[in-house]
Amino acid sequence: MKIATLGDIAEWGSGGTPRRSVTAYFGKGTPWLSIADLNDDVVHEARESLTPLGVASSSAKIVPAGAIFVAMYGSIGKLGIAGQEMCTSQAIAFAIPRSDVVDRRYMFHYLLAQRPLLQSRGRGGTQMNIGQADLKAWPIPLPSLDEQRHIAAILDRVNDVRTKRGQAIDLLDELANSIFFDMFGEPSSNPRGMPVRPLGEVAKLKSGAFLPATAMSPVGQHPVYGGNGISGFHDQYLFNTPQIILGRVGMNCGCVHLSPAFSWITDNALYISEMDDVVEMTYLYHALMRANLNQYSSKSAQPLISGARVYGVNLVIPPRVLQTEFATTVDHIDSIKKQQQTHLAQLDTLFVSLQHRAFRGMLWDTPAA
Repeated sequence: MKIATLGDIAEWGSGGTPRRSVTAYFGKGTPWLSIADLNDDVVHEARESLTPLGVASSSAKIVPAGAIFVAMYGSIGKLGIAGQEMCTSQAIAFAIPRSDVVDRRYMFHYLLAQRPLLQSRGRGGTQMNIGQADLKAWPIPLPSLDEQRHIAAILDRVNDVRTKRGQAIDLLDELANSIFFDMFGEPSSNPRGMPVRPLGEVAKLKSGAFLPATAMSPVGQHPVYGGNGISGFHDQYLFNTPQIILGRVGMNCGCVHLSPAFSWITDNALYISEMDDVVEMTYLYHALMRANLNQYSSKSAQPLISGARVYGVNLVIPPRVLQTEFATTVDHIDSIKKQQQTHLAQLDTLFVSLQHRAFRGMLWDTPAA
């Protein structure tokens, strides 16, 4: 199989950023991509656009539909394909494939498979990066165009199934939200006139337990929850039943999590230590998620909440029988969601295996018995 470089098979370039102080540079015009706009798929829009003056006054370049985008800073290897004429920041490289030697989807899938290796080439201090020179020199196997199209079609089909499975999981989350509002109404307006009580009357909060950072590792048996969610793993546990956790500090301040059994909750997070019989755990968890607890945080550089700050939050308290009905329904949805997540993990494994075989010329080989 012929081996070429990415520089051999595509025209490469990168974008630029006009001066932010000139408002006339930003506005109606050409979609201007940042890395956050890349989605590992066809990109149809961007959060910002450059006016013709903005494009002319910067090193941003308008590239045609079908160009492949590759993130070079931070999220190295994140990809996109231009769904229309677009331009980008300097953090993104673009490639316009030569259609006489490479199939666009084949090149896209190859870059997707190479992401871990591209990331390993990152260099720098606070933000790892690669350069266009790295990308242009990167080797790529080039079977015939017909075989490239065949490989791309197979990978596209599997990837489409993965995408749909992920969308199904997202829809299950939306289903739980819809059922909550259908049964209890919008909490802030309480259209059904259900009883309302402050959080401090129905639950008590405590800070989690101290755990030295040296006790955590990426491979421990039990998840460790902190103010920003899962922060590591540990081989001991504090709670052997699920717990409702509130992020207490930082960017995730006020966010609500539901930990699994056998988890450790650190002292930079709060947890529900007691609940009155008028509330059921699953209902309380979903009610707190909709309470926007972050609005009760301190207005300091490092946002902070405490039990005292959120005890006054009013919660709608439906009849316990309705809460139990809701919890049973959500448990059923969660069971289906876990099955879907298992299937998605299996598809992910299959996709990686197909990538491995396809780009080593082994896709058509019969596995040994």
